[in-house]
Amino acid sequence: MKVLLLTNNIKWKSLDSRIPKLEKYLEDSLYFMHPKVKIDRKNIKKDVQIGSHINHIDQLWFRGIYSKYNKYDAVGMVITKKDWIKAGGRKDLGGFYIINADTQHQFYIICDENSTTKRRGKRLKEFEEYIEHEIAGHGMQFGLGFYDVNNTDKYIKGKDNTHFFFYNDTKENYYKDLKKDWENLSAKLGSKIQKIKDMIVQLGKNNTKSTVKASQPLVERQLERLILTSKLVYNYDLRATSFYRTNASQDQLYAQGRTTVGRIITNAKGGQSLHNYGVAFDLVDRKKGYDIEWKKIWHMWNYITEGQGTWGGSWTNFMDKPHFENTLGYSLKDFQTGKVDYKKFK
Repeated sequence: MKVLLLTNNIKWKSLDSRIPKLEKYLEDSLYFMHPKVKIDRKNIKKDVQIGSHINHIDQLWFRGIYSKYNKYDAVGMVITKKDWIKAGGRKDLGGFYIINADTQHQFYIICDENSTTKRRGKRLKEFEEYIEHEIAGHGMQFGLGFYDVNNTDKYIKGKDNTHFFFYNDTKENYYKDLKKDWENLSAKLGSKIQKIKDMIVQLGKNNTKSTVKASQPLVERQLERLILTSKLVYNYDLRATSFYRTNASQDQLYAQGRTTVGRIITNAKGGQSLHNYGVAFDLVDRKKGYDIEWKKIWHMWNYITEGQGTWGGSWTNFMDKPHFENTLGYSLKDFQTGKVDYKKFK
């Protein structure tokens, strides 16, 4: 698990020694899910802005800072109490996470270098306590699919019980419960994942006949296998609404919502989209439209492309769930500057 901590105008001398200890502690606690925990730190200078939603941090501003850090599983910001109160934040908050972040856990914590909080009769450093609460608590529950936070003093099965264990029970029991949930989920997913893998192998890598036109045959074949596998496993009836685009057609899409009628649907002009190079496509279900579980499609795309594919649902600055691509590791700039070996896409 890779974590990034953005420290907003913070220069605590103790951070360099505390973060490695925190990494080790989280590794020992989450060994069954994440045998390696790496916490990177980056100091930023940004005035805190508060949104209208019950005096929490403004989510658009928050996401705007995070958008370029999509390689991390979790990104959090540390804010001093002084800066938080100065911006008009709620005094009773020690942290918060953005619920509608799709694939990346995003959170912030409010504390000072040596401030403490009382939990279960003990005095604990807020920095370590709040980060553990967000990453190992809400972050892991989010990853298991538990989105509803249980704020009662009783355990409720099927909900995020971070608050119950951290406030009313013990962390030791929390990690035992987390491990049990992880093992149960792994057992269920194991058979489903193997079924998907078997179907992908049966469909083959080169024996499918593409029904779409694109400039890169490899991505065409992978798309075809994705459509067929989605039908077999989940009974989705997918079709590609957009694959290869000329620069002229890309410019027309870019104009929509700016100089022509409609809503803005892209930030890319001609030559600035991977669609223009035949390695990206958009999907829709013929019957359900866009109302499907896109993460299931992403998991299959990840297997089909052997981990080289990308999903637009993981982007934080312009989330695009129907969008999938496979650049074989090349960047957009590589395509633009002619540094791509197109033989690899045959």
